[in-house]
Amino acid sequence: MSSHQKACVPCAAAKRRCVPQTPQCPRCAHRGIKCHYKNQPLRGLDVRSTQPRRRMGRVQSDSDRSSDSDETGPASREIVSGPWAILSVRENHELRLDQDGTHGLIQSCPIIATPDNWAMDIVTRNVKSWHENFMRKLETPFIHMSIYDAASLPLPLEEAFSVCAAYVARTDANKAIVMSIVERRATAIIERDPSTMSMEAHLASLQAFLLLHTIQLWDGDAEQRTQVEGHASVIESWAMQLHTRLADISSKEDAALSWDQWVLHESVRRTVLITMFSQGVYELNKFGVCSYVPTMAFLPFTTDDGAWTAKGPRDWAEKGEQRHGAMDTYLSYSYFWKNTTQGSPSAFGRLLLTPCLGSAYKELLSTPQGEKD
Repeated sequence: MSSHQKACVPCAAAKRRCVPQTPQCPRCAHRGIKCHYKNQPLRGLDVRSTQPRRRMGRVQSDSDRSSDSDETGPASREIVSGPWAILSVRENHELRLDQDGTHGLIQSCPIIATPDNWAMDIVTRNVKSWHENFMRKLETPFIHMSIYDAASLPLPLEEAFSVCAAYVARTDANKAIVMSIVERRATAIIERDPSTMSMEAHLASLQAFLLLHTIQLWDGDAEQRTQVEGHASVIESWAMQLHTRLADISSKEDAALSWDQWVLHESVRRTVLITMFSQGVYELNKFGVCSYVPTMAFLPFTTDDGAWTAKGPRDWAEKGEQRHGAMDTYLSYSYFWKNTTQGSPSAFGRLLLTPCLGSAYKELLSTPQGEKD
């Protein structure tokens, strides 16, 4: 079916010719990305309804409703599709929630929720620190300081480094120019095809994209945020492709990982998780809905910061117990900290838990004295 609009958002953002069709234009169908049109909210969210009809994996869009017109009713079947379809039907039913307005993953972080102002302030400050930390230290919660040679960054990260430096030094007089540069660099990155890259190049490109993407999400004007909503399907697709690549590689590896291999693998895990996390927080803040929970729930990461903060192979080797025994999924990790009264989560864990658990867990989520967040 043709669309009355001249171009879908992904084609318009990429400045490419579009043949508007629903549910997907030919270009989006060929590239395997989510096709949607201007004024259609992020991930197909229908903001006209105060109680959107929910589906695990994504919220139902107008094209879904059209394709479901022959069904007997809205609850006649569960649909999970797209690159986020990582849960079984049973798991989707287990994740279904009561709309009680409380916070926290699954029971305490419903798909429909009220943003917690304290939590949003904490997350916003953290996200806005990434660009200066990368520019000054070559590190963020998802970029490890040892993975890249500061003298020769991969080209996408070299470009992101220059943009972050300009962004950190921006003034009211030049902010419009800086944001225009951010937009052009982000558009250039999404024109690349990650399937033609090595996993290392794929990771570097996604990290660069994420740095630019979060500048636009957190500091862009209304027009720029509309553009990055169009980029959402691309960045999510890149993240899930990277997740799949690591899973394939890991399934074939028998020997213990070296320091360099572990840093690469953990960088992939954190980058994929933070990609979905940043999208989910933005969606929650804008729409009061987080449809990324089913995707994030079973993404793994190393829960202890000890191995991540190791200064080199020897330091990492001395923390062998932490590097081998601290892998968990976002779902399991959230449940653990929601129900324990001992210890404190890692710095990375606090970032992930903050929008989920909210101000009711302020004491748990506060940075311990003497520790930098």
